[in-house]
Amino acid sequence: MFESIKNKFFTLSPAKIILLGYIAMIFVSAFILCIPVMYNENTAFIDALFTSTSALCVTGLVVFDTCTHWSVLGQIFILILIQIGGMGFVTLAVAIMRLNNKKMDIYSRILMKSSISAPYVGGMMKTAMFITIGTIIVEAIGAFLLSFVFCGEFGFAKGIWYSIFHSVSAFCNAGFDITGNSLVPYRESFYVNIVIAILIIIGGLGFFVWKDIIKNKFKFKNYSFNSKLVITTTLALIFFGTLAIFIFEFNGEMLKYTEHKFLASFFQSVTSRTAGFNTADLTYMTEIGMFITIILMIIGGSSSSTAGGIKTTTFAVIMLSVFNVSRNKKYVYAFGRRIEQ
Repeated sequence: MFESIKNKFFTLSPAKIILLGYIAMIFVSAFILCIPVMYNENTAFIDALFTSTSALCVTGLVVFDTCTHWSVLGQIFILILIQIGGMGFVTLAVAIMRLNNKKMDIYSRILMKSSISAPYVGGMMKTAMFITIGTIIVEAIGAFLLSFVFCGEFGFAKGIWYSIFHSVSAFCNAGFDITGNSLVPYRESFYVNIVIAILIIIGGLGFFVWKDIIKNKFKFKNYSFNSKLVITTTLALIFFGTLAIFIFEFNGEMLKYTEHKFLASFFQSVTSRTAGFNTADLTYMTEIGMFITIILMIIGGSSSSTAGGIKTTTFAVIMLSVFNVSRNKKYVYAFGRRIEQ
């Protein structure tokens, strides 16, 4: 019977296996979060299920204050779920296989290709290790930089934990926080805002864009078509999002108590596209500000990244298509390349 189930499982498409894998992890994680050592206050299964789903899908929506409701052990477990969700459980599985010197069969390669939206099947082991090592390095640097603030405020041990948690949460575009009030207490801090924003942007660019940047440094003309499109669209969205929020919220209640209004607008533009942090009280946001935020949330990050949304490349192609149709052009062009129908 077990062999029959196993055979049926491996005949499923990679997309179905990934979907079933996430569903299984969500439910198992929900049961784990219901264990008394995981929380400080009694937790219903439905709330644990919501939390595990939000963490694993790096959504950032919560039903409880992560800081007070969950114990340190519960917070660690939630952070593990965020890390798995950001990197992809298939990527982590492949990285573990590589560390154990196990070979990867063709089906596993196809599965990982689907999981991270890779352009080709070859080199999946190297790609998994690149993603894993790259993630650890970026998150470690982020935690180190944040520790200068958090250690000074909360003491060494608690400060280090806060630094690690928020670095991972920012890089994975998860939006979970354990300060108790998102990042509102740090709305005047250029340092915290910039560090968190950079982590969000790096996580949202995509793993294959990292490779391009590392390989070609600042030689933009040598980047792949995908990288050019991702970087250009990301910068444009950050710039116009910041400008729009700054203009329409300048005299509004949301930025009323903020000295650095442009900084708050920049941070909101970056975080809206899937991270979920905030340094201003969004309940005071104007309707047009909400509309801009909704658009940014729909677009999200880039393919093969830790972010969600319809992706920057999808949005760019749609905009280019609209522009070309208005000019009566049959094909869509960008960076001297024609995009296939």
